[in-house]
Amino acid sequence: MILGCYIHFHKQYFYHFDLKGFLLGLMAYTVWYFSAIGIAFWRKVVFSEQTSNAPLLFIGIVIGIFSFKFIGKGTQIFAVAKRAMKLSADEVIAVSEKKPILYLRSFDRDKEQAPSKYSLRERENAHFYWNIWNPALWNERRNFSLEEVICMGIGYNRPVIAIGQPGEKLPQLGAFRKYVDNHKWKDTVISFISKSCFVCLLIGHSAGLSWESNYILKNIDLCRLLLLIPQNFSDYGWNEFYDRLSDENKFKLPVKLPQNTVAIFFNTYKKPIVITGDNIIPIYKSIIEYMEKDFPTCDRL
Repeated sequence: MILGCYIHFHKQYFYHFDLKGFLLGLMAYTVWYFSAIGIAFWRKVVFSEQTSNAPLLFIGIVIGIFSFKFIGKGTQIFAVAKRAMKLSADEVIAVSEKKPILYLRSFDRDKEQAPSKYSLRERENAHFYWNIWNPALWNERRNFSLEEVICMGIGYNRPVIAIGQPGEKLPQLGAFRKYVDNHKWKDTVISFISKSCFVCLLIGHSAGLSWESNYILKNIDLCRLLLLIPQNFSDYGWNEFYDRLSDENKFKLPVKLPQNTVAIFFNTYKKPIVITGDNIIPIYKSIIEYMEKDFPTCDRL
């Protein structure tokens, strides 16, 4: 059990030892251990041809139901353990062999649920999900946030960093965070831009995001910029974002977006490429792969 916690939180995954996180990890493994015993008992009782004892059969079914339920409790505890043991953005920059991706968004997006395709209910519908040898049954039995799904896609090959929302007790899962005072956040964004390979901006309407959008469009090579469009983002939402841009930046982006737009990035000629489809991890991953091929020197900036 202790070895399992160590493997999950090894430094190459950008986690460090934290006593609270380690104890929570042990607690999660303990919950999973007893859940596994309960499931084994349930399988033996329910699927055995020799089971004819009705009370024992009832007890087996009840134990099975509670065992599957407690897997989710272990998953939730494990998620908190991971949050407690995450490295900060500065620490990730220092130890990573590759330059990170800077993720910018409005703070009110932090706890937004992932697209329905990645909801727990949808994942439970997959037959392979219920295989007890599938790690996802144990450590992914919870709902993902939108940020987690984005980071699974864009961060498949390099870490993702962000500025954390002031007042958070623990960093959210997804990007690695740095917490700064309100009067320092702009300087931190500028510093992170210079230390990052790409900049990924989730479209929104906050004043801070408008400043970030205008600064980025004006000051960085557009080949390094990826704009993500949230699910169910209306034409009005894009118009509001577009209207907040300065006149010199507006011409760099399309005035209108096609339906089901997922992302906008730029080719080597600074022309915007609009991607439509679903907000899914493979699309995010494919975009970053294309950007890395189109801008191979990003790690040497």
